Amino acid sequence: MLEKGIVVELKGDRAAVKVQRQVTTGCGCGNMLTTEETMVEVKNLCQAGLNDWVALNSTHDIKKYRDAAQLGAAFLAFISGIAVGEYLFPHFGLIPQTPVSLGIGAVLGIIGFLTIQGIYRKKPLPAQVAYKLLAAENKQTQA
Repeated sequence: MLEKGIVVELKGDRAAVKVQRQVTTGCGCGNMLTTEETMVEVKNLCQAGLNDWVALNSTHDIKKYRDAAQLGAAFLAFISGIAVGEYLFPHFGLIPQTPVSLGIGAVLGIIGFLTIQGIYRKKPLPAQVAYKLLAAENKQTQA
């Protein structure tokens, strides 16, 4: 995700950048779009100074989608485990019992969650980088 922000602190080759992100609040029909101010630590490739506006690539959206995928996989595995217990066991002559089905669903949900988590550990997110000074914003803040 490409964002822009203002450098508020320098830490060697890294910079703390204040960005404003658009987020939704509420749920269902009551969703509203608002902005949220947050701090992001990035690698300072463009040699920005204090109070400089920079363009940066952020992993905020990727992390949000990864978290949703991880929870979604766990939920689907949980529902699949319940389905196995309730619908397939009778075909094998086993008496379906809801607690057993829930137990199978819980175990499969945990396995699904940990499997996706392991995949994401092997594929870490890219580093966040401030890659370009934004000259127009810098001139406005200095004037």
